[in-house]
Amino acid sequence: MVKFGRRLVSERHEAWAEYYIDYKSLKRLVYEAREDPTKVQAYVDGLKAEINKANAFYTAKEHELGLKLDALERELRSADPRREKEAQKTLVKRVCPELGWLREYVVLNYTAVVKAVKKGNKNLGHTTHAVQLLAGEPIFCSLGLAKLVTRAEMLTVHAAPASERRMEDTC
Repeated sequence: MVKFGRRLVSERHEAWAEYYIDYKSLKRLVYEAREDPTKVQAYVDGLKAEINKANAFYTAKEHELGLKLDALERELRSADPRREKEAQKTLVKRVCPELGWLREYVVLNYTAVVKAVKKGNKNLGHTTHAVQLLAGEPIFCSLGLAKLVTRAEMLTVHAAPASERRMEDTC
């Protein structure tokens, strides 16, 4: 079984590496707090800071992708076949993969927080519930990404004639 820290590093989108929850540092903070109870607040603060970092990136990326879809939709509705074809290509080759990376980003970061909280509970005697901790965080409860993915899928389906559609052309 692969340890989660290694899995996080191997599965993350490398261009966004600095924006992922730093699970390794959270583990280190847990172990430091276990040895020195005066450092418990550093673990709690570190966990909050990591969640805020992931939230900020997610929110900005979600907004950016929404703007990209707006622009592509305008191009797809233009009367210029060349612009429409270029927009189709951009949608399939750039935006849909980026939406997939963002979905993976959310899942990996959610897992990192759950595991860090579990490790903190076990080693520090806490009873924090990760789901309650994350309940109000946009990265974990926003429907924005789901709406963007659905919108991109609809644009992909409607952008190409049925005779030209392939399964891999959808998000």
